[in-house]
Amino acid sequence: MKSGRLLCLVAFVAFLWASPSAFAGSYLFGVSDDGKIHQVNLTDFVDTVVFNTGLTGLLNGAAWDDTNGRLFYRSPQDSNLYFWTRANNTQHVLGGQALPAAFNANASFYNGAYWYVQDNTDTLFRATMDFSIPGFPLISNVDHFDNFDGTALTSFSFGDIAISNSGVLYGSSNYGLFSSIISGLTPAQVRILSPSFGLRQISLDPTNSFLYTQDYTTGNWYTSDLDGYEVPLYSAPNVQFNTTPLRDLGATLSTGPQDTALPEPAAWQSLGLGLFAFSLFGYNRKFGHRSANR
Repeated sequence: MKSGRLLCLVAFVAFLWASPSAFAGSYLFGVSDDGKIHQVNLTDFVDTVVFNTGLTGLLNGAAWDDTNGRLFYRSPQDSNLYFWTRANNTQHVLGGQALPAAFNANASFYNGAYWYVQDNTDTLFRATMDFSIPGFPLISNVDHFDNFDGTALTSFSFGDIAISNSGVLYGSSNYGLFSSIISGLTPAQVRILSPSFGLRQISLDPTNSFLYTQDYTTGNWYTSDLDGYEVPLYSAPNVQFNTTPLRDLGATLSTGPQDTALPEPAAWQSLGLGLFAFSLFGYNRKFGHRSANR
């Protein structure tokens, strides 16, 4: 009886191990100084180059469109907004209206639009996308909100911004970590959350409950609560997670390119072990029942 329970436990663990959700992790995309797009696995701590844009200059303004699986980023040389599509590993430049301001060192994607604060100003821009042509979005309209913070602060430098699913914008700037609600007609309720927060590249985690942050000067990674309390992210005991310094980050995903609807080969082996254990347990019960009736 005890051996049967043990086999049942082994089978259950094997089934959980084989489940795709057991392999799910957090993935983040960013751009580096050499014009490459990086995928950072925040579960097994691997930094992988997934695409070379071929663009020169320091790309910035990275923003992830989770609905369409695209990373937007801006070139300082031509001021164009580009996007990389993960599904087919291709790059395109957006058409439609041109973005005001020659360049931006921060961006986030929210509610069908590319958002950014013009460098060294307090003007927030919203570039709304037209997705009527599959695979080729256009910039259909650009709105700007002057003095979006509603305070005497006039010259924001970044850092980065990240926008939650509920429309709360978080910014890492020379004024520290701040937040603003942008889900309404105009930005509102700007708050300085942590004046001493550094100029980090930031991204909300998939649950929107905390921030992943990177120090561009060192490549070191941290996590931070939404009030700006930051702690190092460790890839091993006493070893801080460190990658190529990224010029800007997109949003964080709860699953990555390796995840599929089916278990991976090793997981299938585990599932087979579990089924074997169940069948063996059933055989033992049947055999023991026959022995008892003899």
